[in-house]
Amino acid sequence: MKTNKAKTALSLAMSAIMILTPLTACDKLSNASQSESFSYPYILPNTYIANIDVGGLSKDEALNKLSNTVSSMYDPLSVTVSINGSNYVLEPAQNFSFTDVEALVDQAYNNGRTGDDKADYDAALETEFRINANPQVTVDFDDLKRKVDDIVSSLSYEGADSVYELTDDTLLITRGEPSAVIDGDALFDAVKSAFEQSITTVAWAIEETEVEELNIDRLWYAVDTPVTDAHYDIETESLVESTVGVTFDLEAAKTGYESLDYGGSLEIPLTITEPELKYEDIEGRLYAELLGSCDSTLEGSTPNRKRNLELVSEAINGTVLQPGDVFSFNDTVGERTAAKGYKEAGVYIGGQTQDQLGGGICQGASSIYLAALRANLEIVERTQHDYLVTYVPMGCDATIYWQVFDFKFKNCTEFPMRIDMWVADNFVHVELWGTNISGEYAEMTYEVLASYGYDEVIEEDPEKEVGYEEITTYPYVGYTVDTYRNVYDKDGNLLYTNYEARTNYKSRNQVTTIGTKGLEPEVPEGEAPAGSTETGDVPVTAPEETEQPEIILQF
Repeated sequence: MKTNKAKTALSLAMSAIMILTPLTACDKLSNASQSESFSYPYILPNTYIANIDVGGLSKDEALNKLSNTVSSMYDPLSVTVSINGSNYVLEPAQNFSFTDVEALVDQAYNNGRTGDDKADYDAALETEFRINANPQVTVDFDDLKRKVDDIVSSLSYEGADSVYELTDDTLLITRGEPSAVIDGDALFDAVKSAFEQSITTVAWAIEETEVEELNIDRLWYAVDTPVTDAHYDIETESLVESTVGVTFDLEAAKTGYESLDYGGSLEIPLTITEPELKYEDIEGRLYAELLGSCDSTLEGSTPNRKRNLELVSEAINGTVLQPGDVFSFNDTVGERTAAKGYKEAGVYIGGQTQDQLGGGICQGASSIYLAALRANLEIVERTQHDYLVTYVPMGCDATIYWQVFDFKFKNCTEFPMRIDMWVADNFVHVELWGTNISGEYAEMTYEVLASYGYDEVIEEDPEKEVGYEEITTYPYVGYTVDTYRNVYDKDGNLLYTNYEARTNYKSRNQVTTIGTKGLEPEVPEGEAPAGSTETGDVPVTAPEETEQPEIILQF
């Protein structure tokens, strides 16, 4: 039998009754092997919550079943409002749910569990476990308010409205002429109270009011305008005008308005807040301010290397990043191919110098990296060189390699920015242009934590004449370097210093090759001469190297 909700308390108690019939020791022994493999991750059979069978369900399934079933078990609550002889039945949206339903489901799930799922399942088949629970009724008072407002709107009539007028710094309020309305808020409070106290009827009368009052709260929301600075709109790619902030003292306005006689007026001062950044402050500043730059020398570069950097600069020059965009060196430049005009120049692969298409372009990535650091931008991806480079400060280099290493940074400013890049006067020039409202900038410093020396190695070349001697691999000293980003305000005052990165440069031995052509090789005592065999043995040669060499790029 369904229960009338008007008589159902909004918060009800919950109790549980459990009847258990345990398995005998013999039963447990006979089922031991089955118990070891039997798993039952559901509520045990013959388990009920408020007469709703939840046996065999998972916790989520039980929660859904309880939620879907409980609403059909009870009639919705209603209140009849009698106004001037007419009755209006209010039945707002309502929700029926069990109090602490998750605890009920947990109780049902945990009942009868001893750790032996098979034994617990068999035992549950022989008994019932019932949890008595009553639902809690939740009335949607927002829906009730809308229904009450509908009644008020249908029965009230308006007289002359109160009005307001905005001037530059004043809100002028004039109280209007009398009107007859129903006090909707009061009626709602009465009906709401009736629902809460299980009262089924409310008597109400249309009140003759003196005036249709202004809703000062709504007026405040209509007048109140937050201040906004002029800014750049990404979607329209244009500057947006600033907004002047306007507001007034809401409580003072309410108090003053309530004290007015009908037809009386009240001047309320407006609080005006000017934006910090106006349109004229940023007009003409798009791409007009140098955010960061780098000029890296090409001293000692081959013509091929310079040409490669010219092609990279042409590909990148003029690239525009909207706020939030990420610049990718590889995506912007693309694959370096002969068809695009790239030349072979020196790169380091496996610690040795080799000519390769696009050699030298890491200097372009390093130059952009240093410019982005000085512009105080977010670095998204950067890979160091294995050996120290000299065209940028320690720790400020970035290596790139197609589909292996990329360099990326993010335009974390609120304005678009442009990358200008070109080769001239034996330098690679990079300039990042945008809008710098604060005037802040960064300078990089580094700290050498350790250095690593190198050995001098002699290698013999039997193809070179005796007396030939040449350094064939030039050495590098290794370093461990920490870099720091020092951010200054527009007046040159240090604001803060942030740790940027740790860079570990490898050392490389110096290799000197000497000629040994014509010299007889020395044979250590007890060893057979090279190329000879003893007792018919076949000379053993080392297997070919199958491991791919480590890619070490130094441009």
